Amino acid sequence: MNNLSNRIWITKRCRTITEKRLKSKSCISEILIIYYSFLLVVVSIYGLAFPNDHTSMLNMLLALGSIAVLIISVVISGRKYAERALEMRICYTDLDLIYEKCLKAENNNEDNQLLEIHESYSRILRSIENHSDYDYLSLRYAHRNDIKFTQSKLSCSEILFYYYSKGWRRGVIALLFMFPYFCYKILTLL
Repeated sequence: MNNLSNRIWITKRCRTITEKRLKSKSCISEILIIYYSFLLVVVSIYGLAFPNDHTSMLNMLLALGSIAVLIISVVISGRKYAERALEMRICYTDLDLIYEKCLKAENNNEDNQLLEIHESYSRILRSIENHSDYDYLSLRYAHRNDIKFTQSKLSCSEILFYYYSKGWRRGVIALLFMFPYFCYKILTLL
């Protein structure tokens, strides 16, 4: 039971990482929806101002783009990134409160108090979704050189997986922003 404070601290830190990741997803999602909506408006205005032989194809693509933005907006709003981030914040602040109590109880060898804290810890964990394995890996990576950090050191494969995951996530975001440009280039070839 004397490593309960360590478990609480690790969970608390993972939840802060999860909150940051969810807030980032929320922000990027909102920016992407605004970006795509803005591009659709600009292309619509351009099509009205400068009609040409490809106007019917352009109108069809604008309709498809508008439907895609609507569907993506609904899907993203269903993911509730901002609300989940707020729940994570509440969770890690609650964990912070019991962490301080746990340190005192461990220092004073108060087993009954530790049992109560463990029950509180379990209750808090049951009240919210768990953090992802990536969030835990991010915590371990962030503390890889911290000699006080009690978790096992990262293996080479875990470090590679961390960089792969981080790169993959950033690559997808970059592709989403560059997708309209690729579409434009393809359409100019037709």
